[in-house]
Amino acid sequence: MLSTVGIHSALVMVDTERGVVDPDAPSIQGNHVIAAIEIPKGYDSPRLHSVITAQTGKRYLIFDPTWEDTPFGQVEDNLQGSYALLIEGPDSQIVQIPVLSPVLNSIQRSATLQLTPDGALKGSVTVKRFGDLAESGRYVFTHEDATKQQQYVDRSFSADLMAASLTGLKVENVAALDKDLTTSFSLNADHFASSVGPLLMVRPRIFGSYALPIDHKSRKVSIDLHQTMQGTDSFDIQLPDGYTVDELPDPVKADVGFASYESSTRLEGHTIHYTRTYTVRQVSLPPDKYADLQRFVSLIAADEDSRVVLKRSTSTTASLP
Repeated sequence: MLSTVGIHSALVMVDTERGVVDPDAPSIQGNHVIAAIEIPKGYDSPRLHSVITAQTGKRYLIFDPTWEDTPFGQVEDNLQGSYALLIEGPDSQIVQIPVLSPVLNSIQRSATLQLTPDGALKGSVTVKRFGDLAESGRYVFTHEDATKQQQYVDRSFSADLMAASLTGLKVENVAALDKDLTTSFSLNADHFASSVGPLLMVRPRIFGSYALPIDHKSRKVSIDLHQTMQGTDSFDIQLPDGYTVDELPDPVKADVGFASYESSTRLEGHTIHYTRTYTVRQVSLPPDKYADLQRFVSLIAADEDSRVVLKRSTSTTASLP
């Protein structure tokens, strides 16, 4: 038990692997100790998210002082939803660490790009990350050299774009944990669209994937979704001169309780506008939910691979008699 400046605090024993601490087990084990600060009666703040209420009625803010890239008032994703031992002498007890709102762990991608007749793509990209999704980026841009920083950004789109390069990298809010870690750059990607005769096939999802790894085996243990989160994408692709849209992918909307996904591809003037929102609300699922997860992931994968079909526009001039 610790006490500083009149604020009562306690230790909390946890395990960094979710599910190790079992509230029904005869003994408790853990591999890490974090902190709990008692919240005075009548005090509240919108910044306090990882709050638990003990059996004594006391409220505690749970946080990990060793996790320097987690915003104040939150707790890292691998501890959320797990059980822990609140060490308070005769009032010691097992508590469950809260699962935080998806909006506290977010990624927002946006891009404004121009497609050329030969299938190349060029324009500007901005990526904003907050919460645990910003942790690795904050570390890289604080501790690594320029080469590794460039590699970190390159990896964010290398799986989706062939022959792509970026220039003019700008990084903001690296140390400001209460703000989005923001990276922006100019993107050039050759061979983005593919030609099929007179048609151009264009994927409206420029880069980034939300499809989780799945298999077709039966499940007997809980399914770890790792983290709650919310991802939003907004991509604008200006069509090359001489092309019109022949076919657009259908919109997608699905909500399976533990997660939701929605996407839309539409034509606005001479620009393809693709938007989507992906939300995960739970950190784990019972085994009997695996079939729901498989169908959900398959839906996302199909949408991520959908194509807009472009064709060359033709004009006819009526002959006057």
